Amino acid sequence: MLVLSKFHGISVMMYEGGKDFYSTPHVHVTDDGHFGVVSLSGILLCGTDLSPDEVTCARKWISLHYAELNMMWETQDFVKLPSLV
Repeated sequence: MLVLSKFHGISVMMYEGGKDFYSTPHVHVTDDGHFGVVSLSGILLCGTDLSPDEVTCARKWISLHYAELNMMWETQDFVKLPSLV
């Protein structure tokens, strides 16, 4: 998994080749051993143990970078993105 950004202890990652296996564009979010999968539309895709604040931060970051994330999902050309301040 490629780390796209880190902020407030949260790492946001995307699998290289994920598009080939999953139909829903998404990112993986981790923080201090907690984990979640969030679609680019902001929906939690599977069970998570992220706190509500971590999910809110991840969703806010995704909304700020939606166009870039969607492009990365489609092209598989990954770049680091700015953190959430």
